[in-house]
Amino acid sequence: MKWCIQNFNPLIATIGLIFDLIGAWLVAWEIVQQYKGEKFAPVDVANLNIDSTAEDIVKEHPRYKLFEASKYKKMKWGITFLALGFILQIIPNVLQIVH
Repeated sequence: MKWCIQNFNPLIATIGLIFDLIGAWLVAWEIVQQYKGEKFAPVDVANLNIDSTAEDIVKEHPRYKLFEASKYKKMKWGITFLALGFILQIIPNVLQIVH
């Protein structure tokens, strides 16, 4: 316990850097893991009505929608981790000024 108290500033800064790394990977997940499936669902040409509009005919593939929702969720978590990491890195600097 004494070690943790003596090394509080570097320990908190290091944890902040780890949070930043996790956040950066989550934000950049689309670059690392790209969607490789079909973006649009197949169109059933045989059952088209004359009154059909483009919105009725062309629809995003369900797997693509799921991938996009997952991607944005990861990006939001990434931003959260980045913000927490930066805050954790600021704390030791503020504590040095106050002391």
